[in-house]
Amino acid sequence: MERLTTPWAVRGRRFREGLKRPLPPAWSDGIAVFSGLKLRPGKLLLIAGEPGVGKSSAALQIVVDCLARNPELKAVVASVEMSPETCLERQLARLARLPLDRIAAHATTEADDARLGGAFAVLDGIGDRLMWCDEPHSLRAAVRLAALTGADLLLLDFVQEMEPASDPTQTDEYARLSALVRDLGKLCVERDLAVIAVSSLRRSGGANYGRPGLSSLRGSGSLEYRATDVVLMSRHPEGPNPGDREHDDPEARRVARRGPVGVLIDHAKNRHGPVDSFRAIFEREHQAFRMPRPDDDLGPTSAGPPDPASFRPLGATTASPAPGATPAADDPDDDGFDVY
Repeated sequence: MERLTTPWAVRGRRFREGLKRPLPPAWSDGIAVFSGLKLRPGKLLLIAGEPGVGKSSAALQIVVDCLARNPELKAVVASVEMSPETCLERQLARLARLPLDRIAAHATTEADDARLGGAFAVLDGIGDRLMWCDEPHSLRAAVRLAALTGADLLLLDFVQEMEPASDPTQTDEYARLSALVRDLGKLCVERDLAVIAVSSLRRSGGANYGRPGLSSLRGSGSLEYRATDVVLMSRHPEGPNPGDREHDDPEARRVARRGPVGVLIDHAKNRHGPVDSFRAIFEREHQAFRMPRPDDDLGPTSAGPPDPASFRPLGATTASPAPGATPAADDPDDDGFDVY
């Protein structure tokens, strides 16, 4: 009951003493693209986006890269969207830089063995620290697995389909989601877990000139209120393949959907720091996020043609990325992109 009984003088002394010690590195420090999220115990990170921008792939990329960089970290994944095999196929495609459809069809060749060997080395290195929940709809089951395995990080994909631990029989969507988010907030505070929750957006309205905002989150307003960080992802209108749904020819549409997508990433809420926005590339063929390169067509800006070298991930550092991950860009003073 220390939270209720410790005098403020004692807490204040502890706080002053703690200020003299630097914070330990965040788990996400140095990973590609998403380094600036500063993922550490107690954070509730909400990743939301429109269909097809790779929000599930982004969440899984963050988890795998954090595990690769932090040998003591353990994570639990509860995904109602994909089976463990599907998730691992996506990570294998990303780390090996091989087309996902070939891996899913078991159509790799001997020429791919070297790349596959490097990717499997990364996955084998985290294999005993990455657990999959067999009851992905149940928050109670995911939390129980995290407690049994000593996991520090919990990935929920996606949050609108989860059953709250405090009221699993609730049928009203608003009430169910409110209860779930309250449960997640308690987990972060009382058990010192970090939670990444993937969310969908409302299909009607809530966007700012086609760009989603915090009001676009589907369901309860508790999502915005309880989350420590909210990342909103949308297709950049001037990036690669901005309109691949518009092709009339089925073959052209199929080819376009395999191509890269320019994604606008808004760190729209950051309870412990500044918000930021930047553009990234989602390589759907490899299910990988990376920063723009000079040969990427990101379209003009009001300041003239963009300089991809000036784009940076959130809080980019000069540390090396996780093994097998795409290196992050340098961190210049100007990110070359207006923050809204």
